[in-house]
Amino acid sequence: MDRRELRRMPRDRFTIYQKDLHRIAQDVLTESTLLEGDQYSYTELGDAVLQDVEKGQALDGVDMAMFCYWTPEFDPDYSAFGPYFMDRYKINGHSFDICDNGSLASATALNVAGSYLKNGSVQKILLLGMEQNTIPRNIEQGFPVPSRSCSVAALLTAEKRPESQWKLINSGHITEWDSGRLEDSYGLLIDILYSVKYQYR
Repeated sequence: MDRRELRRMPRDRFTIYQKDLHRIAQDVLTESTLLEGDQYSYTELGDAVLQDVEKGQALDGVDMAMFCYWTPEFDPDYSAFGPYFMDRYKINGHSFDICDNGSLASATALNVAGSYLKNGSVQKILLLGMEQNTIPRNIEQGFPVPSRSCSVAALLTAEKRPESQWKLINSGHITEWDSGRLEDSYGLLIDILYSVKYQYR
């Protein structure tokens, strides 16, 4: 997604909710963090990729949708973005989120998707991964945040065709603290994929 600097004050309901979360955790919200980053909602991020996927009718036959993320949604327009996507793109079947496990969300989602496809309970899965970089927090904690907002959609199928085969070769994780020290996590990912491509030819 394009970087932007709206510096838009979120709605009161979101600000109050975030203050309450921090108070319950015996912490204090640094309110200026509400104005940082791109201020994208997950519906904006998801629509950015799903609209193109929808044009090619690639969503036809999807019987499960999985949404993974580790950062919370910023000032959402909808109470839950999953049902919004299911309705907006006419996706049938079950849907659920994979969250609250930090940067492992994507690897966890791929493992869960693989299990569903392997046991034959579903035939085609939409996996939508999203991350945004407006993170309400106490800046004194020094917690790292993503450098950019992004979204990616993958369609995973149980069809036995060469072009549709996929396999999770390996997985691991970089802690949020480590990823915060990396200057270019995207470049690191490209290097990993490049090495895997030649290792498994």
